Amino acid sequence: MLSRQIVAAYFYHQFRTGKILQHAHKPVDVTIFVTIFDESPELLRQSLSGVRASFDKHCSKVALVTIVDGYELYPEKGKELVDVASEFADLVFVTNARSKRQNLRNMLHEARDRGYLHEYSCFLDSD
Repeated sequence: MLSRQIVAAYFYHQFRTGKILQHAHKPVDVTIFVTIFDESPELLRQSLSGVRASFDKHCSKVALVTIVDGYELYPEKGKELVDVASEFADLVFVTNARSKRQNLRNMLHEARDRGYLHEYSCFLDSD
């Protein structure tokens, strides 16, 4: 236990004096995929704005790709969700396929074909 504390104290001192991890943060390019189904538009707006702001702050290039599922099941709400997603997303798709895996696969292929697929990918649910 004492050896861990000594190593931790040494590491902490080296970190605080700037001798290690000077260039640890390298900006990366990220594509974020978000599936949306039957969400509150205000909750969606909050979550997408938070995700977008966080990734924009810490990444060099960000593409946000969303898919609104069940668009024809709730046409009025679906239109509202598409409008909210369009405020933050680079690509917005609509579908009635109730398969999250199929939707994610389709979004991945579309992002690649349109040049939005970056070095890293992040898959999120809207809530």
